Amino acid sequence: MRKILITFVVSVILVISGALVFAIELAQIQYHKVQIESQKESYKTTIADQTDSITIDVYPTNYNGYSNIELSVDSMHMDPELNENEIAIDYPNLFEIHQNGQGDGLSDTFFTFTYALKTETNIFAQSDSWDDLMRIWRVKEVDIPFVDKDSLKLEIRYGKNLENRIQTNNSFVG
Repeated sequence: MRKILITFVVSVILVISGALVFAIELAQIQYHKVQIESQKESYKTTIADQTDSITIDVYPTNYNGYSNIELSVDSMHMDPELNENEIAIDYPNLFEIHQNGQGDGLSDTFFTFTYALKTETNIFAQSDSWDDLMRIWRVKEVDIPFVDKDSLKLEIRYGKNLENRIQTNNSFVG
């Protein structure tokens, strides 16, 4: 009985010391923020006359781990250089824009955004294999990509017939 008790105590001590060593090693990993660069892209389309309202969803629709990335409307104004029923949306190339509703028998037009990021911002998704985890463990450095809030702004320009028909939706619809 005494041997079993000594073996149990030694096992508990070894497990606790191993967990402490593991925690100390994890604490030594340094995280470096690396900014994801974005360029402005423009989307221009003509809206049908029978369209009642235009909704622009600024919260990206596919929720793939980029929970901290949201768009915001920087400016929305009438542009005299556009045709009367034309809308132009300037957006960062980190996203793709989709237009729905027009031609689907609906009287509303919806614009939605999806992520087109080439880099995963989730650190655990960066480690696809055992080799990636071992590299992080040896080097003790991890790059965490982030997107600057200033590069996540939309500029919406529209023709004079679309005034007061455009609204933005910035709430997550899951």
